[in-house]
Amino acid sequence: SGYGFGCGVFKLAHAKDDMLTGKQVWKSKALKNKFQTPVLYKGNLYTSDEQMLKCVDFNTGDIRWRKGESLFSRMKHGTTLIADGYLFVLSETGELQLARASPKGYQPIAKEKILEGRCWTAPVLINGRLYVRSHTKAVCFDMSR
Repeated sequence: SGYGFGCGVFKLAHAKDDMLTGKQVWKSKALKNKFQTPVLYKGNLYTSDEQMLKCVDFNTGDIRWRKGESLFSRMKHGTTLIADGYLFVLSETGELQLARASPKGYQPIAKEKILEGRCWTAPVLINGRLYVRSHTKAVCFDMSR
C-alpha cells in the first residue's frame, strides 16, 4: 500500500466451480505500508507506515489516531507487534515503545533506545522473550518479569 497506492478491504465469497469473488468494502490512502505488516486487534489495524504510527478502523478505513506527524518523525517505517493487549513498536531508529493497544489514543508507558542503525524487522515475542534486530545486530529481552 506504500508509494501512493493506498489500501483496502475486500470481502471474499465462494462462487461457482470453487472460484472466489471479491467485493470492495472500502479503499483509501489511510495506510501507506511498504514492508510493514499492520496488526489487526479488536477491529483496528495498528501500524507504523511510511508516514507515522497509526490506528485505523478495519471495517471503515477511518483513521482513529496518528502519532509522529512531524517531518522528522521517528515513528515512521517502524514495525509493530501486539501481545496481551499491549502494542510493541520498534522504531526505524531502534527505539522500542510499549503502550496499551487502544483505538482511543496512543500513550507509551515505556520507551527505550535498544538498537543502533536501521530497524526494519518486526519484533517477535515467544515464550516470554522479545527478539528484535537491526541490519547489523540482534538482541533478546526477557519479558516474563
